[in-house]
Amino acid sequence: MMTNTPAFDSLAALAVGAVLVLGVTPETAHADPASPAAGTSQATPADEAYAALDVVFNESPAPGLDRPAASAWYEQHMLKLYRAAESFNRDYPQDPRRWTAAAMMAESSSILVRMAETRKSRAEKLAAEALVADDINDSDWEVAKGQQISAELGRVRGDEQADLTALRARLDELVARVPEAHSIAMLELQYVDLLKRSKPAQARAWLEQLAASPSERVARLASGQLRVEQIREEPAQMRFTAIDGREVNLAQMRGKVVLINFWATWCGPCVAELPNVQAVYSEYNKRGFEVVGISLDRAGDLKKLEDFVAERKVPWPQFFEEEQERNRFADEYGVTSIPTALLLDQNGKLVHDNARGEALKKEVERLIGS
Repeated sequence: MMTNTPAFDSLAALAVGAVLVLGVTPETAHADPASPAAGTSQATPADEAYAALDVVFNESPAPGLDRPAASAWYEQHMLKLYRAAESFNRDYPQDPRRWTAAAMMAESSSILVRMAETRKSRAEKLAAEALVADDINDSDWEVAKGQQISAELGRVRGDEQADLTALRARLDELVARVPEAHSIAMLELQYVDLLKRSKPAQARAWLEQLAASPSERVARLASGQLRVEQIREEPAQMRFTAIDGREVNLAQMRGKVVLINFWATWCGPCVAELPNVQAVYSEYNKRGFEVVGISLDRAGDLKKLEDFVAERKVPWPQFFEEEQERNRFADEYGVTSIPTALLLDQNGKLVHDNARGEALKKEVERLIGS
C-alpha cells in the first residue's frame, strides 16, 4: 500500500490514512467477526452478514498497481464498504455491531467526498487552462466556458446583492466565440433571473434584447419569458381541445383560480407533485379552482398519456400535440423545465410562477378564502 505518499498527492494514500481516523481497524473492530451472537450456539444471519462486511473491510488491492489504478481501486473499495456497512445497519437495526458499521459508513463516505473534492479541484484547474489554450476547438471551449459560467451562477445565486459584472463578461465571451452554442439560452435566462432580484427594469430590457437575438432558441425562450411577464399585467389566453374532447378556453374561466400545469408522465418530479395537485383540486374545485394540464410527453405517446391519466384518476383536461415535436404552449410561455406551474387569479393574471408543494395550497386558499 502506498502509505508513504502525501495524502493530497495521492487518492490512494488519502483512503489509507482516512480509514484509520476513527480507529476502526480489523484488530479493534473485527476480532472475531463470524463468532455466533451471544446466547446462541450457531452463527446467525447477522453473524454471516457481519463476517461478509469484515471481508470487504479487509480487501486489499493487487500488488504493483500504479497510482491511477490504486486510486481507482480505493475509490471503488470505499463505495463497496459503504454499501456493505449500510446494508448491515439497515438489515440488523438491533445488533450492537451496527455501530461499528455506522463508523465505517462515516469514514468511507468522508473519504469518498475528499476524493471527489480532489478530482474536482484538478478538473477545475484543467478547465481554466482549457479556456486559454491555443489548441482547443470551439466545441470543447464551449463546454469549459459553460462550466465556468455555471460555477459563477452557483456562487452568486444565494446573494441578492451580488455583483453580476464578472458573470456578464463571461457570458459575453461565450456569445462572441460560439454565438450558436446550445447552452447560451439557458445561461442567459438564469442571468436574467438573477438580474430581476435587484434590477427588474434592466432584466426586462435585457429579455427584450434577447427576444431579438439572431439565435432562434434564444429568441424563442426569451419571448416566452416576456409572455410570462406580460400575463402578470393582463389576462392569459389559451384555447385548445383536450385529449378527451373537452374544449378549454381560459377566457371562459374568468372568476376562477386556474393552475396551468406543464408536466409529462416521464418526469419524476411532475409525477411526485401530482398527489399534491389532486389534493388541492379535491378541496377547492367546487369553490372555484381549476387545473389545466399541458403535457410535454413525447410525440406518439398519446396512449401512454391517456392510460396514465385514467389510472391515476386525473380529472382535469390535458393538452397534447400528438404529431408535433414541440409544444406550442411550452414555447409560448418560455417553459425551459418541468414541472412548471403557473397560477392565475380570478382575473386570469399570473400570481405565482412556481405554484408547487405547500405554495400551491397557500396561494389557492389566499385567493379563494379559507
